Amino acid sequence: MGSLEYRSNNYYWIRQNYYYQDGAVFLEQPDDGSVVKTMPSITFDKDDPSDTLIVRIIDVVITDPIQSQSLGGTGSVEVTSFVSDITNGQIEPEKELATGIPNAKEVVITVDTTDEQSARAWDGAFRQVRTIANTTNGVPTEWSEIISGTLSSTFRITGASPTDYDILLDYTRVNMSASLQSVAA
Repeated sequence: MGSLEYRSNNYYWIRQNYYYQDGAVFLEQPDDGSVVKTMPSITFDKDDPSDTLIVRIIDVVITDPIQSQSLGGTGSVEVTSFVSDITNGQIEPEKELATGIPNAKEVVITVDTTDEQSARAWDGAFRQVRTIANTTNGVPTEWSEIISGTLSSTFRITGASPTDYDILLDYTRVNMSASLQSVAA
């Protein structure tokens, strides 16, 4: 889904790196770990009395229409972005999700990272999504699990039954184009 990173260069304060990755923003302090600053857009709610689990995912994908680019330096940078496309209910091209009825047995979200610290930060983000669903919407924690890999984190949502279609997946993909430009100081 893309990433964007800001590394501070302040010798009078603790080094901090902010990075956007796959829909979430993390704060990393080298040698101290990472924490979630902005949650990924994943929510789930239980529909009573049917026990249908409603899972909503807004997948924000940052793309560069020309080419992937990296920009380094110590000067100011302007990030410009705009929404280029929104797709509802389509995870893969020409494969539509049924709407208004349970359409999934399980939902599995895997984030591959480049380092173990980022993978553990994703475990924390998924734990927060799960806790919010439990405390706010009454979704039992047994209806999902977090699987930790060395360089990955997987969030598996099964609902009340891992073999029945009891999940209504509402998936929206938002494609954003972004460009970075140096700003003269």
